[in-house]
Amino acid sequence: VLSMLPLYAEEMDYKLKKGSDALLTQLDKYNIGEIIDVNRKNTCKKRFGLF
Repeated sequence: VLSMLPLYAEEMDYKLKKGSDALLTQLDKYNIGEIIDVNRKNTCKKRFGLF
């Protein structure tokens, strides 16, 4: 089964660097599912400019 999930640029960079399994784990940490939420938070955005 395939599904489409819109990604932020930082999430795509994360996927390219660490792989799709790592990105899916990251999305699971934030309870991001297959239902599109246009207001969802970026799971890979740097917080406070420190990370």
